[in-house]
Amino acid sequence: MRKHSCIGGLYSNGGWRTAGIRTSAAYTLVMIAMSFALAYYCRKKNHSIMNASTMLLAESKIAFMDGILSVGVGLGIILAYFLGTFQPFKFIMFIGDSLITLLLVALTIKEPLKLLWRSFVEFAHGTITDKKINDDIRNVLKKRLTGTVKNFNFEVVKIGMRWNIKVFLHKIPVQVGVDGLTKFKKEIESDLKDRYENLNVTFLLA
Repeated sequence: MRKHSCIGGLYSNGGWRTAGIRTSAAYTLVMIAMSFALAYYCRKKNHSIMNASTMLLAESKIAFMDGILSVGVGLGIILAYFLGTFQPFKFIMFIGDSLITLLLVALTIKEPLKLLWRSFVEFAHGTITDKKINDDIRNVLKKRLTGTVKNFNFEVVKIGMRWNIKVFLHKIPVQVGVDGLTKFKKEIESDLKDRYENLNVTFLLA
């Protein structure tokens, strides 16, 4: 009988191909370990720069999905090995690969969609809504401006690896002047540069 799936290809003439099972299991375990290790590394590196790199984010997502797919393959082989020879579960031998693929796509489809949305926001010069990033920048602004400039708002725009922080000032004390704002700009950029390497702070009158 002709086999219509990779899983079915491991079964021949009424028995499992032992060498094929061992090779597939070893390959699957190696791929799982490598995929999740790469995903963790990319995620950690990106986290160290406040998730500024869309490329690292994409790589971590791709590696994670590869790992999930490898887990799915492993589970498919296990299910086929223990259940595929029983008549009610014979279908696993023929469409097992397709079923696993459909299931994993359904579980992970949101990841590329989220990445696509984030890229669209950057392309459209949309503001960053991440609470952690906004709280971090707000704390630095309060530290440098409170006591001198009382009323201000800000927004963060990220394009690629470049961060633009726009600070909207509603009222500037006379004694501050251009020199004072230049000083605040340098201090704020200095406080944030370890987390946002390519950073520019701009003051705007609201």
